[in-house]
Amino acid sequence: MPDYRVRISAKLPMTADILLVRVEAIEPATFEVVPGAWMQWRIPGPENTILRRCFSIACDAQVPGMLEFIIRKTPAGLGTKWLFEQAQVGDELVLAGPNGKFRLQDSGRGAVLIGGGSGLSALRSILQEMRDKQVAKPSTTLFFGAVNKSQLYLQEELNEFTKTIPGFRFVPALSAPQPDDNWTGETGLITEVLDRHLAAMSDAAELEAYLCGSPGMLDACQTVLAKHGIPADRIYFDKFISPKQ
Repeated sequence: MPDYRVRISAKLPMTADILLVRVEAIEPATFEVVPGAWMQWRIPGPENTILRRCFSIACDAQVPGMLEFIIRKTPAGLGTKWLFEQAQVGDELVLAGPNGKFRLQDSGRGAVLIGGGSGLSALRSILQEMRDKQVAKPSTTLFFGAVNKSQLYLQEELNEFTKTIPGFRFVPALSAPQPDDNWTGETGLITEVLDRHLAAMSDAAELEAYLCGSPGMLDACQTVLAKHGIPADRIYFDKFISPKQ
């Protein structure tokens, strides 16, 4: 698990509480990028302490000296508070990794990808890998959940995958759309939407699943997937919990 000294090169707001943070390599000059993996960040803390926080890689390997991360602000969290409120473009810090076992499988099976909030991070990197390597799967569906339309982001990019990944579908869902959202898409918790779609499929039990989100979402998704006959050894995720402080 090597260390990388990096420089923040961009902070791009995605929603009110989600940032896309881009970093550039200083030393070494290139990253060993693994789509689906996560990096441990060493973030300045109070009284000269170092906070260690885990964030999933949100990009592919096409630019070897650059990484992107999609990060959600944690209430009362010191690590994300620094990133959102204090970190500046040009700041340097250390990342360690890549870590974890969350990877795209070379199986030839159809796939469902399920995420919400900043959970899009690892799923985005896997979709970019599928696009770049033209990975052949019978079908690939991304289910992405948000509360209302203001919490959806990167919609144009995700829809573009329908043109660059054969058999790809994007299914966004809102659990509590607002009247001015004028929402005509799927509604309900993402697990409810997933349940409905799997119930309509004759071959749901043959799929594999990729999950990225909160521990509660991961548990709920596994329950739905098991209900439709998808075994645990074909459900892929990394379950890590960063400290709230």
